[in-house]
Amino acid sequence: STVALFAGAAVVAGLLVCQHLAEKLLKLVLIHATRGLDASRLGLVVELGRLRAWIFLRRFEMRNCLVHSPDGYHSDHMIRVRRVTADFDTRSCLSSLGGEIVIPSLRLDGVSCTVEKHVASHGSEESSNVQDSLTRLAHVAKSPSTKPRLLVRKVFITDVSRDLVGGGCTVVPSMTYTDFSTEMEVDSLDKIVAAIIMEIGKAAIAGTNHIQRREN
Repeated sequence: STVALFAGAAVVAGLLVCQHLAEKLLKLVLIHATRGLDASRLGLVVELGRLRAWIFLRRFEMRNCLVHSPDGYHSDHMIRVRRVTADFDTRSCLSSLGGEIVIPSLRLDGVSCTVEKHVASHGSEESSNVQDSLTRLAHVAKSPSTKPRLLVRKVFITDVSRDLVGGGCTVVPSMTYTDFSTEMEVDSLDKIVAAIIMEIGKAAIAGTNHIQRREN
């Protein structure tokens, strides 16, 4: 019984060590993947939240990720995501030595988009932080893909809200994609992040335009 107890403790300790080492390895892969995720590529500042990884569940999670508003706006952030959860394909990552990462499922829960009109805009020339961001992100799809190759399959964006500065908060319908990389024609982290921001931004703008038409 004593031998079995020590054997069990050794197994648990071994699993914990493997979990710790695997989490460190995954973080290194993600850090390498996010090198191109900067303002020079996106034209926006993206702040990734604290990362946690569970190698045995093949899952990692980030909390409180931010997309900051472009210069010229008072709102500190344009998009805030309370929780990002992703399942990852360990086999493809290891077999490609980190050259290709497949995400079978990606969830963004608790997404808020702040829409702020530019103080100098008016009438038909009216613009907002979201519209300016969409313009900046349009060039990302045409730029060369960065390494490693990243493929995202199912995407769920839930609990979405739009906060119009000076105009209150409204609920935005959830968004679901069966094969995000194929549908959006994106295969690198910067392009995937840009596409997700654009999808959220377009949904927020659509809701804003609907409210403005109703008020008029």
